[in-house]
Amino acid sequence: MKDARQSLKEVFPAIFVVSVFTLGCLCLGNGDSDDAEEGSVVEERDRAGDEELGDPCVLKSAPRGRFVSGATYQQVDAGMAHTCAIDPQGAVECWGENESGESDPPSGTFQEISMGREYSCGIDDGGAIECWGEGINNALADKEPPSGNFQTLAVDGDHACAIADDDSVQCWGWGAPNDDRLDLPDGSYEQVMVSSNYTCALETSGSIVCRGHEVEQGTMAGVPSGEFKQITSGGVHGTSRYDCAINSEDAVVCWGGDSVGGSSPPDGAFMDVSAGFSYSCGLRTDGTLDCWDNINGEHTDSPAGTYTQLSSHTHHHCAIRDDDRVVCWGSSSPNDHLVPPCEPEDFG
Repeated sequence: MKDARQSLKEVFPAIFVVSVFTLGCLCLGNGDSDDAEEGSVVEERDRAGDEELGDPCVLKSAPRGRFVSGATYQQVDAGMAHTCAIDPQGAVECWGENESGESDPPSGTFQEISMGREYSCGIDDGGAIECWGEGINNALADKEPPSGNFQTLAVDGDHACAIADDDSVQCWGWGAPNDDRLDLPDGSYEQVMVSSNYTCALETSGSIVCRGHEVEQGTMAGVPSGEFKQITSGGVHGTSRYDCAINSEDAVVCWGGDSVGGSSPPDGAFMDVSAGFSYSCGLRTDGTLDCWDNINGEHTDSPAGTYTQLSSHTHHHCAIRDDDRVVCWGSSSPNDHLVPPCEPEDFG
């Protein structure tokens, strides 16, 4: 994630020069027209003086509306029905549902965050893990994260994992009997991902290792061999599940149930990929987004522009634009988790 942002800065150094923006909202239609169709051209609008917008911080849009924050952020992560982001000072800000306290982050400064299902965690500037929320059915209410210093982490609704400074993986949460989702083999790892009933990690050698009920039952059969740079947990359609990864040649590779179109991603070079339940998105090496439907593999409309980081979960997606503002889009209702917080003066 950090590598992707750095790569884009190296490719497009000019876009990181501080500028003054009056742009306030990216939207798909304006919600007032019967012909605001999914897949129409994204329109950029200045919030200042636009009477149609009403509240300058919230746009009532078409079902797949797009919303952009007024403030700037250095990382965003989408959960099942909430979203959190790290601001330039390192503080965490969250919006969306808050059934278990998943949108009530602690004070302090953080270097990385990860959102799951009614559960959120972050690595603070000292390397320690702090979590908030209780998880699905309170599965993580009494589960304390491990102590020590950590590099990166991933959370779901019933378990979470993190990579320590010694490159080992440590997991916590709920695991069924004879289910080894919490017990990856000893080794040296650089990234971990978690999903319902299984865990996968990327070894420093580039190999992918997966454990858990779905893997053992064959639902997640077909974990690819070879060398990879990044992995992401995918979605569920019926009994089919899938995951995706970026290989050493910058191509996206997906695997899982045959009925899931997400196993056929678009061609081209990518530096980030993130999978949701409805559709997946990739961040190309030129900074543009490319999204595809997980059911039939067809290309879907995605926000225009260039971006530095991407995050997907369930039915919504968020990305950090090249001006460091967060853009969120998706099809869930209500749309609270799609609307980043802002103040009217942010667009002055």
